Amino acid sequence: MTASSDEICCRTRMLRDIEAIERPKHSVVHSVATATIRRLSQLAIENVTTGGVAGVDRTELDSRKQFLAMVTDSVDAGSASRHHRGLEVPNDTEATGTWYLHGFILNLRKMLQAQGTALYRNQYVKSNGCCKLQHQSFERVSEIVNPIPERPNRQAHCLATHGC
Repeated sequence: MTASSDEICCRTRMLRDIEAIERPKHSVVHSVATATIRRLSQLAIENVTTGGVAGVDRTELDSRKQFLAMVTDSVDAGSASRHHRGLEVPNDTEATGTWYLHGFILNLRKMLQAQGTALYRNQYVKSNGCCKLQHQSFERVSEIVNPIPERPNRQAHCLATHGC
């Protein structure tokens, strides 16, 4: 079966949109995991909004400054995390993605260890072939938080040298 030129154009546009979303989401996840706040600030529009649900806690933010403060409060040189993601195909007029997170966070500043899962639903502004984060919402699916009784003997950690 041979695809028509319209079908090929449609598939090509879809692949370009997917790539346009993958790049900034990868950069956001990488920036959060490495606490590279300066880079993260370049990946969101000024009036980025964030909404989140983690158990009974709800978060509603409406600026890049608040978004960066939330990340800075959550991730520092004493943190470690792990993220996995997948992509939902966007439509022609709006770039959107649904991402699955399985996270492990070791927060030595607060002496807490957390692991859990969440769903992120993101909207992006498409401009000049690039996507920037416009809105992010998350909903915790599960979360387990335990105190860390003593500092672990960590052998290597990149955040210790260049995190916030």
